[in-house]
Amino acid sequence: MSEKTKIKSYTFIFIGFICFIAIVDYYVKCFVKSFPINFTIYSLDPFFSITYVRNYGGAFSILQGQNVFLAFMCFLVPIILFVVMRKRIYYDFKYLVACAMISGGAGGNLIDRLIYGYVVDYISVGTFPVFNISDSFITVGAVLLGVLILLEKDAPDDSKSSTSKEEGAKNA
Repeated sequence: MSEKTKIKSYTFIFIGFICFIAIVDYYVKCFVKSFPINFTIYSLDPFFSITYVRNYGGAFSILQGQNVFLAFMCFLVPIILFVVMRKRIYYDFKYLVACAMISGGAGGNLIDRLIYGYVVDYISVGTFPVFNISDSFITVGAVLLGVLILLEKDAPDDSKSSTSKEEGAKNA
């Protein structure tokens, strides 16, 4: 596969994955919104429930009432992420998946902020704040990206080790 073909394929997969996440999230939220606010759709007391709530803030309900700022961040963060990570996205599928998860989740929440002025949350686990599918994708993608970056830094660099071996041999 040529380099241009691989980049085009990865771009298509990247955008497709982002759209898939945002669309699935949107339709699940449409279903949840068909119920009254604070209505528990499903419950597995006391650990898990699906309850429709509105979040006018960010993660953990911080920045309440800052919808314009939060919408801007949902738009800006995926762009910055793509610009910074694009070389890795095009050459390592794991980075593509992690960045697409973050971007798709941000896109799902951006749609809510633009249409409703708040984010529809519905997954409640124990005493943890209520969240949604987009939040889950953002979190899992961010953890995956963090792990990939940490493992990359911990991995020995073959070019450095072979260079230092050669220099050691010359000096001896």
